Amino acid sequence: MKKPVILAATLLAFATVSPAFGFRALDIAAGRGNLHNLSALEASAIQGDKQAQFQLGGYYDSEGDHAEAIHWYRKAAQQGDARAENIIGLAYYKGSGVPRNYQKAVRWYRKAAEQGDALAENNLGKAYYFGQGVPQNYGKAVHWFHLAAQRGLVNAEANLGDAYAHGLGVPRNIPKAIYWWKKAAAQGGRIGTLAQHNINFYEHHGAG
Repeated sequence: MKKPVILAATLLAFATVSPAFGFRALDIAAGRGNLHNLSALEASAIQGDKQAQFQLGGYYDSEGDHAEAIHWYRKAAQQGDARAENIIGLAYYKGSGVPRNYQKAVRWYRKAAEQGDALAENNLGKAYYFGQGVPQNYGKAVHWFHLAAQRGLVNAEANLGDAYAHGLGVPRNIPKAIYWWKKAAAQGGRIGTLAQHNINFYEHHGAG
C-alpha cells in the first residue's frame, strides 16, 4: 500500500517570481555586444523607476551576480514593490547575495504579504510552519496559506491540504484536505502530481 506524500515537503520549494522584462533576452543581447537595452534599463533604474529597478535585479540574478541583484531589488522594495520584497526575503532565507538571516527573511515576507502578494503569504506561512525566524505556530501558518490559496497559488493549496490532512493548525478534516489538493492537482506540475497522489491514497484507503 502506498502511503500519502507528506506535502509539507513542498514547503521547502519557496515561491518566487521572475521579472517580466525578459532578462534572458537582455542577456543574449549583451552577449552579442548590444548593450542598448540594458543601458536604457539601467538609466531608468538610476532615475528611480521601481519597475526598471526590479527588472534590473532580475537581469543580474540571471547573470549569477546575486549581490548586485539584491542592490536593485532593495531599491524597488524601498518603493513598496511587493515582488521585490518577497525576493529579498527569499534571498535572506537562502543566504543568496546576503548573509542568511531567517528573521530578516520574515520581515521582508511580511512586508510583501501585507500587500496581498500570494508568494510572500505562502513563504510567511512556511516560516511559521517550521519556526524559522518566528516561533513555530501552525495556526498562523494556516492563516497565511489560506490567504495565498484563495489567490490560486498552487504551493499554498497543497500546503493547506496537508495541514487539514494532519490536523496542524486546524482540526483534522480529510474532505477539506482533498478539496484543496484537488485545486492543486488541477494546476498540474510537480506539486499537482504530489497532491493527486494524496487524493488517490485517501479516496482508496480512507482517512485511516
